[in-house]
Amino acid sequence: RRWIVEESHKSLKSNTALANSPTQPPGTQGSHFFAAVCAFVKLERLSRKRHLNHSALKSTLYLKALFESFQ
Repeated sequence: RRWIVEESHKSLKSNTALANSPTQPPGTQGSHFFAAVCAFVKLERLSRKRHLNHSALKSTLYLKALFESFQ
């Protein structure tokens, strides 16, 4: 079983694209970090409300957005 902190870090890196920052200046990196943390908080609130883990919730949101784009 993983520690809760380790799960949070993994979710921050993989589900909110924290490690994929294309920016170089420190100011823009700070903005990207803040946006990733805000996305993580929203994802955490939704996952607790829907009783799904972050990966399942992310794929569900992606499929709904994809379906709506085809409509």
